[in-house]
Amino acid sequence: MNNNEKNQLYFDQIAHFYQNFPLGLIASFTNATILVIVLRNVIDRQILLFWFFAVLIVTFIRFMIYIRYRQLKFSPTDIKLAGNLFITGTALSGIVWGTVGLFSFPHNSILYEAFVAFVLGGMVAGSAAAYSVLMKGFLAFTVPALLPLTIRFFTIGDIIHLTMGGMLILFEVLIIIIAYFMHRMTNNSIMLKYENLRLISSLKESKEKAEHLNTQLLKEINERKKAETELKRHKQQLEVLVRERTHELKLTNEQLKKEIQKRKQIENELLKIQRLEALAVLAGGIAHDFNNILTGILGNLSLAKLYVKPGEKLYAFLTEAEKASVRAKDLTQQIITFSKGGAPIKKPADIRETIKESASFVLMGSNVKCDFEFPDNLWNVEIDETQMCQAIQNIILNAKESMPDGGRIKVACENIIISDDSPLPLNPGRYIRITIKDQGVGIDNKYIDKIFDPFFSTKHGGSGLGLSVTYSVIKRHHGHITVSSKPGKGTTFYIYLPASGKEPSASREATHLYKGKGKILVMDDDKVVRNLIKEMLPELGYEVEVAKDGEEALELYEKALHKDEPFDVVILDLTVAGGMGGKEAIKRLLEIDSKVRAIVSSGYSNDPVIANFKHYGFKGFIIKPYNIHEISRIIHETINAPD
Repeated sequence: MNNNEKNQLYFDQIAHFYQNFPLGLIASFTNATILVIVLRNVIDRQILLFWFFAVLIVTFIRFMIYIRYRQLKFSPTDIKLAGNLFITGTALSGIVWGTVGLFSFPHNSILYEAFVAFVLGGMVAGSAAAYSVLMKGFLAFTVPALLPLTIRFFTIGDIIHLTMGGMLILFEVLIIIIAYFMHRMTNNSIMLKYENLRLISSLKESKEKAEHLNTQLLKEINERKKAETELKRHKQQLEVLVRERTHELKLTNEQLKKEIQKRKQIENELLKIQRLEALAVLAGGIAHDFNNILTGILGNLSLAKLYVKPGEKLYAFLTEAEKASVRAKDLTQQIITFSKGGAPIKKPADIRETIKESASFVLMGSNVKCDFEFPDNLWNVEIDETQMCQAIQNIILNAKESMPDGGRIKVACENIIISDDSPLPLNPGRYIRITIKDQGVGIDNKYIDKIFDPFFSTKHGGSGLGLSVTYSVIKRHHGHITVSSKPGKGTTFYIYLPASGKEPSASREATHLYKGKGKILVMDDDKVVRNLIKEMLPELGYEVEVAKDGEEALELYEKALHKDEPFDVVILDLTVAGGMGGKEAIKRLLEIDSKVRAIVSSGYSNDPVIANFKHYGFKGFIIKPYNIHEISRIIHETINAPD
C-alpha cells in the first residue's frame, strides 16, 4: 500500500468515526441524564451534579472537536489532527464516565451498582460499533471507562463484588475481541473499495487503448479504400490477415471470459471462508468448555453402568442418558468444525461405507429411500470419518426434508481426473466425485448463493449450521462442493474429494473394557474431569495421580522417578487456561525421560497436535468427551505398544 492509499485509508477511518459522532454525543448525554435521575436518591446530589456538569463540559468539548473537523481541508496534516482530536475526545469521555466508579459509586446497593455497571457496559458496547474502525479510539474510551469500576468491585472484596468484577473483566475482553474483528472487517471492506477503484482504472485504460486501436484501424481502412486500385493484387492477402486477426480476437475474448468466471468463483469461495472464520474463535472456545462438561457426564454414566446389572430399570435410564450425551457430543463436533486452524484426523477409507452408514442413519424409519450407484473400482480417500459423516448426513437430511411426501435420493460416485484447465478451484490430479440428487422442492435462485452461509436457513426453526458445516468439512479435506437446483425439480450436490492410494485399516472394537495394572498420571485443568479419572482408572485396575497443570505434572513425574516408582502412562490435557498445557509439558517430559509414554487429551478434535500427535512425542490421543471403554482401550494400547 502506497502513502496515498494509507492516507486515504486513515481518512476513511476518521470519516467513519465522525459519521456517528452526533449520535454518540446524544447517547452520552442521554445516558448521563438517566444515570443522574436513577441515582439522585442514592448518591450525594452535589457530587452527582458535579459529575453531570463534567459530562456536559466534555460533551461540549467533543462537539467543538466535531465543528473543528467539519472545517478541516483534509490534507494529510489535517487528517492526522482530526484523528488525534477524536481520540482525545473519546479519552476525555471515557475518563469522565470512569469516574462514576470512583466518586458516584452507589455503596450498599447491589441493584444500583449493577445498574451503573449495565450503563457503562452499554456505553462501551455502543463504542465498539462506532469506534472499532480505529482501535486506538475504541480503547481510549473503553479502558478508562471500565477500569475504575472493575477495580472498585475487586477492592470491596466480597464474593458478589468479586463475581461482578470478574464478569466485567470477561465483558471487557469479549467486547475488545468483537471490536477487533469489526475493525478488521471494516478495514477489509475499505481496502476492497480501493481494489475495485484500481480495477476500474485498469479497465478504463484498456478501453482507451482499444478505442485508440479501433481509431487506427478505421484510419487504415480509409487509406486502403483510397488506394483500392493499387492494392487489388494484395486483397487476398489482406483478407487472410483480417481473418487471422478476427480469430485471434475471438480466442482472446473467450480466454478472458474464462479468466473472469474463474476469478469470480475464487472470490465467492474467499467470501464464504471469511464468513466461516468470523465464528472460529468463539465456536472453538464454547466447544472446548462444553466437551469438558460432557466428559464428566458421559464418563460418569459409563462408570455408573458398571455397578448396575443389564435389564434393571436404572440401567435402561443410564443407557438413555448416555445416548443423549453422545448426541450432544455430535452437536459439539459440528461447532468444532467451525474452529479455525488444525487439520482433520484423516485415515484411508472406502467412502462408499461412510455414505451408506450416513444415509441409513438419517433415513431410518422415514418414507424416503436411497439408491446407490458405486463402481467396483472406486478409489479410496483419506478422510476424518466423523466429520465426513456429518457432511453427508447434513446433505441427506436436507434432501429428506425437501420431500415431505416421500421420494428417492440418488447417490452416485465416480473416479475423475481434474486437469489444469478445469474451471473448478482444485489442484490437478485424481479425485472422486459424489453426486447426491433428490426429487424435492428445489432451491430458489435468489438463495442458491447463500445456502453455505453460517446461520442462513429457509426452514422455520432451522439453525442454518448444517450446510455451513458440510462446506467447512469439504474445504478442510482439500475438496470442493457445488450445487445446482431448479424450483420444483429437485436439487443436486456435487462433492469432489482427493483420491488416495492407501488402503483402509481394520476397525477396532469400541465396547470392550480393557483392564490392567500400572501407575497413571493424568493432568487436566478441569476439576470434574480429574474427579472422574480418579474414579475410572482404579475401576480398571490402575493406580492414579492427578495434576491440574503441566508444572504440577512435571513435579509429580520427577518425584516418581526419584523413588524408582515411575508412571507407566501420562495423560496430558492439551489446553490449560492460564498454565502449562500438554504441548509444552511433553517437551519437558521427554527431556526428563525419553521413554515416557504419553497420551494427549483435548476437546478440540481438529487441533494440529491431535492430527500429528506422534510428531510432538505422544504415543496416542483421546478426544473429549470419552467414556470408560474408550479410555481403557487407549491406555491398554499405549502400555502394550512397542518402544
